[in-house]
Amino acid sequence: MPNAKCLKCNQYLDTIIENKTHKINFANLIHKRLKKFCGIPYFIDPCITHDEINDIQECDGNLNYEQFTSNPINFSELNFNDIFFHFDLDLIIKKINN
Repeated sequence: MPNAKCLKCNQYLDTIIENKTHKINFANLIHKRLKKFCGIPYFIDPCITHDEINDIQECDGNLNYEQFTSNPINFSELNFNDIFFHFDLDLIIKKINN
C-alpha cells in the first residue's frame, strides 16, 4: 500500500496519524475530495493538508501521495487501493472504531 508525505515537514502518515480521530478525519477527507473519471481515481481536490488530519501538530503542508513508499504502520484498517477503487466510508469508520 502506498503512503502520503507532508511536503512542508516531510512527515509520513505514520507520524501524522496518532489516534482514531485522525484516522477518521483522513478517511472522510479522502472520501469527500477524491475525484474519479469512469471509476478511476485521478486527483484529490483540494489537497489534504497535514493540519486537517491532525490539528495538534502545527503544520499546514499539503500531503503528497507516494505510490511506492512503505505502508503506514499505524493504519491497518485502511488500504489506499481500497480507498481509491472500492471505498465504503461507513465500513472503514466501523473498522477504525473496533
